[in-house]
This record gives sequence, C-alpha cells and structure tokens, in this order.
Amino acid sequence: MIDFFEKSRAGALRALLENSSGRFGAFTIVEFLIVITIVSVLSGAIFLDFRRANQRQAVSLVTDQSLLMVQQAQAEVAAGKSEDGRLICEGAYFEVGSVPQKAKAAFDQNCFDFIARDFGFEADGGVVDSIVIGGTSLEHVWIYFLPPDGRITFYDSTRDRYAGEAVITFAHENNDKHQLELRISQLTDQVYVEQKGQ
Repeated sequence: MIDFFEKSRAGALRALLENSSGRFGAFTIVEFLIVITIVSVLSGAIFLDFRRANQRQAVSLVTDQSLLMVQQAQAEVAAGKSEDGRLICEGAYFEVGSVPQKAKAAFDQNCFDFIARDFGFEADGGVVDSIVIGGTSLEHVWIYFLPPDGRITFYDSTRDRYAGEAVITFAHENNDKHQLELRISQLTDQVYVEQKGQ
C-alpha cells in the first residue's frame, strides 16, 4: 500500500516536470532572462522608494528637532531662566546647508553675546535649505527669545535685526523635492511647522 502511494507521488511529480514532447521541462535562457529582468526592475523600484522614504524621514526629523529646540528655548526664557544671576536669551542658530544649533546669550538688552552649541541632532542628511525673514533671503540667522516676556528677535551675524515672520525651509542634502518649513512669527510669537507645497 505504501509502495503504491510513493509510486503515485513520483508519477505525479514526473508528469508535472515533463512537457508535451515527453522530455523533462526546464526554463529556456530567454525565459530565465525575462524573469531576471523583471526581478531587477522591481527591486530597483523598491530600493528607490526606500531611499526617498529615508530622505523624507530625515527632513521630518531635523524639522521636528528644530521645532522642539525653539519651543524649549521659548519656554525656558518665559520661565525666567538665569545663570550667574543674569537672565538668559535662548534660541537657535540656522545656516543654509547645515544642521541648526541651539543658541544662548546673556541678556544685555540685545543678546549680542552669541554662543551656538550642538543640540544633539540626528539629521541623517536633513539640512536647512533656505531662510527668509520678512521677505529677505538670508544665509544664516540667530533667533532669540528675549527675557522677561519671551519676545522673538532675529539677528544676522553682523547684528542687523530683522522683523516679520521667519520661514526656515528644510530639505535633504541629496534631494530637495520633499521640504518642510519651520515658521516663527514675531507678531504672534507662534512657532509651527508646515509642509511646503509640492
């Protein structure tokens, strides 16, 4: 009885492998090349989509970290943070083509004593793509919250002041198609992120 089932199974397998001419079937070289081509195209498309997803994630991450850094600075100034008995200005330093940094200065009515330090960004290619404040395009800017009320002030490295809304656009250093904007309004003291139209 067991022998019958084994022969039936072997016969069924042989029938599956044989083609109509009675020979065992195999892929021809053309069929094999077609399958390899299809697999290559699909894997290439998946790889490109995965790379774009990683780039979008890097841009989102650096934007979210910048938002957190600015909001934390705003909250600390509003809470009256001080060092050595002096009130502290806190904010951020943004430069086109690089990762933002946390900024800090002793309060002397203008916060000109700029110090930028690493905030611990995990940018993975996400960088500042452009900076526009009140319609003026800049290469770098210091954004400070001034004590005691936390009002926002924008400076460039020559200590020129700017007014209005700061729009800091983030993109991936290898792909600027996916962009997010960090908006900091001097008029309303609001800080928020929005997706740039694509």
